[in-house]
Amino acid sequence: MATMGSRAENRDEEIPLDGVGGVSILVKADVHRSGINFPCYAFENQAETEGFAKMAKRAGYEVVGLPNYVVWHIDTEEKPGNAVERKAGQDNEEDQGDTDGNKKR
Repeated sequence: MATMGSRAENRDEEIPLDGVGGVSILVKADVHRSGINFPCYAFENQAETEGFAKMAKRAGYEVVGLPNYVVWHIDTEEKPGNAVERKAGQDNEEDQGDTDGNKKR
């Protein structure tokens, strides 16, 4: 799925999945409230994130991927600066925003 999408395309496009990886998972709260968890034991021969997807599907939930979403978790030429090291308790004022996500000046 990682090479399927384009962030210029419809971000709401969904594709059905059998399992999920652990980089970024969006889960509706009702799924967890119904008892679906990330199993530390084998569930249908899968564990953790893959087992979570299998468990959710068995409970009747739909498991989909969003190929046009982009999750930045490493520095790239497009998005540098994610790996900035900071001392514990040190905040960068530029990174802080208000509750609407607007950056402070």
